[in-house]
Amino acid sequence: MYTLSRVFDRLNNWWYFGSIAQIKYHLKLSDKYLVESETLFEYQQYLLAIDALGRSDEEFLKIPEHIQKAFQEGKDVSYLTEMSRAAALKHMEVLDGISEITPESFLWVPEKSASTQLDVRSHILDSLNIRKRISLEFSDNQKK
Repeated sequence: MYTLSRVFDRLNNWWYFGSIAQIKYHLKLSDKYLVESETLFEYQQYLLAIDALGRSDEEFLKIPEHIQKAFQEGKDVSYLTEMSRAAALKHMEVLDGISEITPESFLWVPEKSASTQLDVRSHILDSLNIRKRISLEFSDNQKK
């Protein structure tokens, strides 16, 4: 069922045409994957949690591109910028909470393959830095 959900997420992109709809679509997916990641971290499923966090980062990184595109099309993006900035701040709050409950690193030992050392905290810090950078971009754009 999970694979179907992921496929459905990708197919949903076809229904979100236009730059404003794309902003909302990528923000929705970023939120969804962040919540998924948070839940997986709580259940100590670190490998899956890091994967979900990476997907959240990928979706969040697409938002500024679509805001810029909407701006170039002459659309008022001030409310979208503020909405995205608020989302970035909320994401940072969630990531700080995740950081408090996770270990610095974790040795993932699967049953039938080699173990992997996961630098859990560095992935969380990378995600935090992405949100901080984009939040600052949004703040700077609003001042202009």
